[in-house]
Amino acid sequence: RNPDVVYVAATGHEWTTNNERGVYKTTDGGKTWQKALFVNDQTGAIDLVMDPNNPETLYAATWQRTRVRWNDPRNKPDYTGSGIHKTTDGGKTWKQINKGLPEAQFRGRIGIDIARSNPNVLYAFVDNYQQSATIDSGAVDSYGRPSTGVIRGATISRTDDAGESWKQTSGQVDSTRKYMERHSATYGWVFGQLRVDPNDENTVYTMGLGLNVSTDGGKTFKPLRGMHGDHHGLWIDPENSKYLMNVNDGGAYVSYDKGKNWRSFGTNVM
Repeated sequence: RNPDVVYVAATGHEWTTNNERGVYKTTDGGKTWQKALFVNDQTGAIDLVMDPNNPETLYAATWQRTRVRWNDPRNKPDYTGSGIHKTTDGGKTWKQINKGLPEAQFRGRIGIDIARSNPNVLYAFVDNYQQSATIDSGAVDSYGRPSTGVIRGATISRTDDAGESWKQTSGQVDSTRKYMERHSATYGWVFGQLRVDPNDENTVYTMGLGLNVSTDGGKTFKPLRGMHGDHHGLWIDPENSKYLMNVNDGGAYVSYDKGKNWRSFGTNVM
């Protein structure tokens, strides 16, 4: 409603600690910025959504991580910064809304989205570091290092009361649990985005090694095929949910039939 008001989720430095992290806000079209949400010098903001009916209400996902050289960022037992925060006064004050999510020490990157058709409904995509299973001695991870076991990985939770409480929807049966463990492999920190169909609160898409869709509120997922791997963005036409635009490591793809078929606008990728 006011194009001079902009919010930004800033992750901060990847390799070191720094204070330029969190949510920033401008009210003068970017001439000046104020820090609206700050957790600590290891915790940045990684996702941000606004209530379509009330621009003073926003939800921010924060992510505590410092990447070590030759390694992916990993959680540590003393991490407390990753979670979801809510403001109802345009960023002046925030409260944590993590009831029902995995414990803070297990929360990696978090993606969030809100249902335009029912703004009380939001979904959270948590890269969950809780151990799911142990593996045989001598097994290695994607980098050839000794593996520490299998984590739960992509975990989807839903709130129906605007963040007051969350309930995990994915992984309630073995087949879905195993599917979500493989969703992002060991690269959950690279992906972590999801989108809710603006016209159907029960249809949600998640991005990982592939593009996935659920039509039952995140209980079960299936892959949408016909594209390059490693998915990082999705736009859904609010006036026509069959019209999707996807971006991945192979370029841009468009579907006019809700993901059954895709047209590529990519470039040659090595």
